[in-house]
Amino acid sequence: MADESRFNNQQQLRQEQQVQQQLFLSPQTENLGELHRLVKKLVGQLEENKIQKEIIVRNVDSLSSQLQKAGASDGDIAIFNVFLNERKIENKYLPHTQDTADNDDLIRLRSQNNSLKKLLVMNTSKLNDTFRLLNYHTEAFNVVVNKLRQDIITNRNGSLVKIKTKFNEEVATLEDEEFKSYINNIQEFDKLKDLLELYKLLLKSLDCQ
Repeated sequence: MADESRFNNQQQLRQEQQVQQQLFLSPQTENLGELHRLVKKLVGQLEENKIQKEIIVRNVDSLSSQLQKAGASDGDIAIFNVFLNERKIENKYLPHTQDTADNDDLIRLRSQNNSLKKLLVMNTSKLNDTFRLLNYHTEAFNVVVNKLRQDIITNRNGSLVKIKTKFNEEVATLEDEEFKSYINNIQEFDKLKDLLELYKLLLKSLDCQ
């Protein structure tokens, strides 16, 4: 069962990696909401695994303390049987006919202890796989965010260059038009001066006559 769980976790890791590779193909269309949802789901799974591990460790410690005693109650055995059955953990033992009732209970507790150890190993492996998957997606998420930031900066810089270029072109055009108008006004003023001089000369000539 532990091998099957490890296989499923590894298969899930490969699938998540394939999805992440597809996401990297087009960072411009990256769905950050989906990445947030995935990271949140992984964190939730990690917390759940942590809680399960703590429960298993407490139960193993309880079993160890029970094994140190001279005997064990049927209630303890029943509780651990329920615990194992809920997690679909195989719990087999083969008592010997010559064993006493106390030894039979001890065999049961040892069998349960072995089953709980297997469950602990399986959940520890699953927890480690989840840690690796979470670290992978955290790094991938940071890469995507950095790429998006770079795209935003590039787009902003491009927009600023376009705005600056257009502004300079329009201002230069207006300056050219104003300069031409100024030159034209000067030329018209010179013409007026010439006309005034000519008018003065005409007046003088008329006075002389």
